Amino acid sequence: MRHFIKYTLAVVIIVAIIVTIVHFARTDYKNYTNEEIETEMLQIRAKARLEFEKYHIDNENGLIGEKIVNQEYGIEEEGNFFKWTKEILEKLGLTQNLLKDDEYYIVNYDTEDVIFSSGIKYKDGNIYYRLSELEKAKEESNKANETANEIVNNVVNDVIENVIEGEQNDGERNTET
Repeated sequence: MRHFIKYTLAVVIIVAIIVTIVHFARTDYKNYTNEEIETEMLQIRAKARLEFEKYHIDNENGLIGEKIVNQEYGIEEEGNFFKWTKEILEKLGLTQNLLKDDEYYIVNYDTEDVIFSSGIKYKDGNIYYRLSELEKAKEESNKANETANEIVNNVVNDVIENVIEGEQNDGERNTET
């Protein structure tokens, strides 16, 4: 009976370790994919900027993408919004795009903002669809990290100064006796 309990416990521990490893592997893979999508969104922003400049030079060609009605996609502001699918990305030379068949980007040529249909779940737990919102969240996160680092550095410096002062005071007391 003792051997059965030992083997059962060993199996449970092994399964727990495997589940933990799989969880961390999936989390790391998801973060890596999010970074790739963010990079792709930055590339799309650059391509949209070039296409908009070409349009201003020779507006006979028109803007790339499928013109959308903003309200159909839940977009409340006005602008030149165009839907970019996998095919359009390939046409523009972004052949290694990450879009799945049902996903797309929406480009606002006026503000150069890019919207990803599926969104990116950032480390703060929020899902960001717009590149501008994701950049703002990253900036705020970086500021918070800088502030936390400054606080930690100040506390460490204060502790070091107190220790040095304490050693100097101890040294002064020892010489007096």
